[in-house]
Amino acid sequence: MFSIKTSFGEIEFLKPNNFKYADATSNIAFKLSKEIRKNPIVIANEIVNEIKNNDAFEKVENINGFINVFFSKKFFIDFVMRIIEEDFISKIEKKQRFLIEFVSANPTGPLNIVNARAGAIGDSLVRIGRFLGNEVLSEYYVNDEGSQIENLGYSILWRLGIKFVLKNGIISILNNVEMEKIEILEIDGKILDMSESVYKGSYLIEISQLIKEEVMDKISQYSGKEGDLDKIRKIAYEIGKICAKYILSWQLETLRIYRVEYDNVVKESFIRNSKYPKIVLEKLKDHLYLEDMEKNKYKLEEKELEKLLNREYYVKNYGGKALVLKTTIYGDDKDRVLIRSNGEPTYFFWDIAYHYYKIERIGNGYIINLLGPDHYGYVPRLKSALKMLNFENIQVLIIQQTNLIQEGKKLDMSKRKGQIYEMNELIEEVGIDASRFFFLLRSPSAHLDFDINLAKKLSSENPVFYVQYAHARIESIKEHAKTVGISIDFNRKYLENYNFENERHLLVLSTYFEDNLKKAFYGLEPHLLVYYLLEVVEAFHKYYQKHRVIDIEDKNSTISRIIILEAIRKIINKGLELLGVDAPTKM
Repeated sequence: MFSIKTSFGEIEFLKPNNFKYADATSNIAFKLSKEIRKNPIVIANEIVNEIKNNDAFEKVENINGFINVFFSKKFFIDFVMRIIEEDFISKIEKKQRFLIEFVSANPTGPLNIVNARAGAIGDSLVRIGRFLGNEVLSEYYVNDEGSQIENLGYSILWRLGIKFVLKNGIISILNNVEMEKIEILEIDGKILDMSESVYKGSYLIEISQLIKEEVMDKISQYSGKEGDLDKIRKIAYEIGKICAKYILSWQLETLRIYRVEYDNVVKESFIRNSKYPKIVLEKLKDHLYLEDMEKNKYKLEEKELEKLLNREYYVKNYGGKALVLKTTIYGDDKDRVLIRSNGEPTYFFWDIAYHYYKIERIGNGYIINLLGPDHYGYVPRLKSALKMLNFENIQVLIIQQTNLIQEGKKLDMSKRKGQIYEMNELIEEVGIDASRFFFLLRSPSAHLDFDINLAKKLSSENPVFYVQYAHARIESIKEHAKTVGISIDFNRKYLENYNFENERHLLVLSTYFEDNLKKAFYGLEPHLLVYYLLEVVEAFHKYYQKHRVIDIEDKNSTISRIIILEAIRKIINKGLELLGVDAPTKM
């Protein structure tokens, strides 16, 4: 937060546990004591004597080795004027690069409240990181490949009442709108029940109608032709791709409305067809082995590793053996399969390739992944693989479960059952500001109960209303001053002749804005900014209730108070902006 150069080096002062005893404190004497083998109280005395005449301090004390300071009037004036002149943040010594991936929902359905929480957390981190002066890239990864896309295709066919019949090697396509059971495939007279694969969400009704013409055109290319089960799967996959493309655009539009926009959208299909899978295999070659899942382990002796990505070649040469990565050497609980015995690469393999693409772009920077609570076991294997690629600057933030509470009851949600509380429904019901603010009320690592009824309240019980009202109230004070003939001049001279006693606590709190932002970003804890704003706003509301701001008999003091409150307003405004929340001027 605040630092000062001394003969002992640069000393940082931190927020005290109790402002009654200090505006800021440092335990540097205890840290130095171990290094120079000297009593911390003696060291603290030496530091106190060295800095006590600094014009930033009104008082400097050594309390049992802790160096406690109280800021001077000059310090507060300098701080307020710096805020007024829009220079919020100290110059950072070294600009760092970060790539933050968040939300990355499967393109199989609408975004839900879990995605909404990840969106609020990830986007706030991006905003704060950039404000601190770092280069921060935001990214959305799309899993537009695999069995889920095939199942999505079957789901669309089901919603359109379309049924495949495969008899005597000929594919027939029937339209049966009144079909009651989920009977998608009939192969030589045998009906295959696809109920476990089909997504049942009602959102598919709308989508199926929107893409119906394109789907019908696609399946007409196969009707009446020779085929087999693989060809039918291919049809479903192609239809799933059509649907996934539509759903992705829908998801990104919902996020845009939510004030979340991405620098990059990367698709798994791009990664699969890029150079990165081949590069990864080559770089991991010393940690790979072939395994006969029933018998023994086999050493990999393939000279051209990229051949392993050819399914026919793999099955012909290594059928029955999986390609395994030795992730246990870096802390994973077991080695992980990269290519299955049928020649099909695993999701983990494609994800490693995707992360190598990240590494190539971020260089010596940092990768930050925001993942759901079902990914705890995934983290060690990913970190192990990246360590084999000589990259360790990765942080994974696991975002815990969110529950929606309405009328005191928890709402049930399931995409596959079709009982989805969509993200856009929440936005429509409680608004963007309340949605984002409430999702940031708890640490990402803590479960969150989102109270819909509370989020809709227009009273001080609602935390976002409480903060926004403080901002609007200060704007109202400024407007009222003008109506009573007080012209506001943001000039330092007014503060130099003003007693800061009543505003002191509010100003001390405001000096911790920068420190709070750094903790929120580098610690991946954006909720700390919410806590900070609530603390500042509570202090402001108490101040406003207790002290008179506008006094037409004393214009100079009135202007001084308004200058101080303008600095507070700008901090609240900037804090809300970094959370992606509006700061209204009237309420």
